[in-house]
Amino acid sequence: MTIKRPLRILLATPFLTEPPDFGAVQRSNLMHRALCALGEVDIVAVLRHVRMTDGEEAAVPKVGRLVDVLRPAWPQPRPPFWLRGVRRLRPSLGNTLVAERAALEQYHEDPDWIGWWDSPGHDRRYDLVVGRHLAPLCRLGAFGRATTLLDLDDAPDLLISSHLRAKRGASGARLVQRARIHVHRREILRCLKRCAHVWFASEADRTRLPAPSGSVLRNIPFHGVRDIGPPVADAPTLLFVGQLRYPPNRLGVQHFLEQVWPAVIEHVPNARIRLVGETSPEDLVAWNAHAGVDAVGRAASLEEHYTAATACIAPIRFGAGTNIKVLEAAAHGRPTVLTSFAHRGYERHLEHEREILCADDDPDFAAHCVALLRDPARALAMGSLGRAVVAHEFSFENFARTVAQGVSIALGHRTATAEAGAAP
Repeated sequence: MTIKRPLRILLATPFLTEPPDFGAVQRSNLMHRALCALGEVDIVAVLRHVRMTDGEEAAVPKVGRLVDVLRPAWPQPRPPFWLRGVRRLRPSLGNTLVAERAALEQYHEDPDWIGWWDSPGHDRRYDLVVGRHLAPLCRLGAFGRATTLLDLDDAPDLLISSHLRAKRGASGARLVQRARIHVHRREILRCLKRCAHVWFASEADRTRLPAPSGSVLRNIPFHGVRDIGPPVADAPTLLFVGQLRYPPNRLGVQHFLEQVWPAVIEHVPNARIRLVGETSPEDLVAWNAHAGVDAVGRAASLEEHYTAATACIAPIRFGAGTNIKVLEAAAHGRPTVLTSFAHRGYERHLEHEREILCADDDPDFAAHCVALLRDPARALAMGSLGRAVVAHEFSFENFARTVAQGVSIALGHRTATAEAGAAP
């Protein structure tokens, strides 16, 4: 569709677009770049937490056209009387209900932000509002203000259901979790009906959450494809890269160190594993106490760590969206040993025993790690195949094209709706 003037676009995101040092921020940054090719883009950060981190405070001046940073009010409103009563009688149940009540508020407008659109000093009339995740659109009250599009790469119902599959528990607790999934999915579907177009991170998400208009916007490696050659290290080395304060990552790594790593070093005594990503000082101390483990925390550059790696791991068993760490490893020519959950979204492109190795039970996961550590030539060959797949299928050009197609569909729907409304 022909656009006669620059579009005015608002990107509502729960993450600042700088610095792009982990997957969620990188996707916001990529979305911003793709939208800038289509019009003038303002950014509003709709944060989930009351206080900004030191990193966010430092990033604010680096974010171009940042019109506002919105944070939840503090103190939060007190729960209703009946819920306070439950919390006094059954603290654990009461706290769970309070947390769930707060979680469901993400699907509704924040009463403290009702006047944001009409605030003086800034023209907040937009052609499009694009939400990175659903909560920013809902909390900001964007529906009805402009044509709205949604990038739904972390659906809350998937986070709950994947956690439920990964854990064992009493039947009563599992019934409660299933009820939560039903309620969240109902709210999500209600909101999707109000979006002119929805981008999903995988075909599975698109099938699970049908929207009136939707397409798959695959994650891509932020820094593109790099040929770093064979591994350069004194010992066969595994690598994990990810935000280790994020529970799915942290718990996945913890499980690997306790249940899988001992079997790996039993068969490859000189093996090493590097854990790269921001985490707590306590975790760094505890993980470095394991034999052969080098937990380095946050790293300014990942190049040296990928260069040292024979292969990467993604032992993730629950969460939402897709694991960009799998593509980042392939982009550097390194294969990944991963779970079927971490493989989610890449099944059609990265094949088991070709570009990656997939296993869900601990002995098989360990055996795959051992196989690659003992045969670095095979690991390098698999990594080269993975790098070729990423270069062809997961480029920024493909990402930007999918964004532009979604915007065109949304604008076409708006035009058709307007013309239908004007017809006699």
